[in-house]
Amino acid sequence: MPIKHITDKLNLNMEMIHMSSGRPPIFRRNYLVNKPLQLRITLAMVIEVALITASLSLILIHINQYYIGLITYFVGPAEAEQIALSDINKGIWMFLFGGVALSSIVFGLIGVFISHKVAGPLYRLKKAMGYVRNGEYSREIRFRKGDELHDMAVSFNEMSMSLEVRKEVDMLYIEKMEALVQQILSAPADSKVAGLSAKLTGLQQAIADLKENKQFIYSEPLEPWHEKKVHKHLKEQQKQTVSAQ
Repeated sequence: MPIKHITDKLNLNMEMIHMSSGRPPIFRRNYLVNKPLQLRITLAMVIEVALITASLSLILIHINQYYIGLITYFVGPAEAEQIALSDINKGIWMFLFGGVALSSIVFGLIGVFISHKVAGPLYRLKKAMGYVRNGEYSREIRFRKGDELHDMAVSFNEMSMSLEVRKEVDMLYIEKMEALVQQILSAPADSKVAGLSAKLTGLQQAIADLKENKQFIYSEPLEPWHEKKVHKHLKEQQKQTVSAQ
């Protein structure tokens, strides 16, 4: 595969980064993709609104009690007036509990909707990082139109495409080196070529080890236990090379 074709593929993928994908209907969307984060944000919003509503209601209660005292002082504690004042007081308490409950529900739903615009992209980004960790560089992430962190998605996709191109270029050079080695080894075995062939045989083995090591490294996720396994494998390859010399 020519390098120009690889770079053209990179440019094509870069242009596709900004394309948006279809979205399911509203009633079928999952708004809780990262429940711990979204619930913390929503709970903070609900508590804040509930405290504000409760504070305003308590202020109204104190104002109402102040006016009740003034009316009682000037008019007298007539039974009808006391009933009316009591009804006013009950109305304020109903406003207090009803306002707190209603505002908690409304702002709770708003909190889930707003946090979804951040938690959704973070969830997709975390999932895409897992693909890169496993050596799958061709995966792209696309955020929805109303989501936040679009610049992070563009940067991540550009990084993934660059890694994919570097990987393909490395494999292309290895294939060219193998083809060159095969041409030299198939040449007439005179004195010069014989000595050169011996050296190139070692080079061919080194290339094979390089491909084997690269395939081994990308075969599994690079967890801590796998990193130790990779280092052990490379040390064994080094010992075999030294013993062969």
